Amino acid sequence: MVFTLLCVVLGWVVFRSTDLHEAKAYLGAMVGRHGNALWDDNATRYLNDYKILLLLCILFSTPLMAKLRPWLGERLNAVPLVDTAFTLLALGLLVISVSMLVIGGHNPFIYFNF
Repeated sequence: MVFTLLCVVLGWVVFRSTDLHEAKAYLGAMVGRHGNALWDDNATRYLNDYKILLLLCILFSTPLMAKLRPWLGERLNAVPLVDTAFTLLALGLLVISVSMLVIGGHNPFIYFNF
């Protein structure tokens, strides 16, 4: 999945650019060249603010959770309980993620210039 995402992103750059020199400059800017910082204070702040949510999202998007569910259910002798707990945890993570998107996207002054 990561390889596919990388190919798509690089493909968008190639098709957006008018020539190879512009594509090279755009790709360079994406990796921190041409005066753009690859990592800055905002990136550090966002990583610190959302590190737990980021770790949970990474954990739930890997096959590890699909393998952990049956193992944990057999170990605790409560497969339905573990399945319900994982489902509720995933739904809770979804609700938290969506609510953070909604809160972050609210701009009360969007029509101020009109």
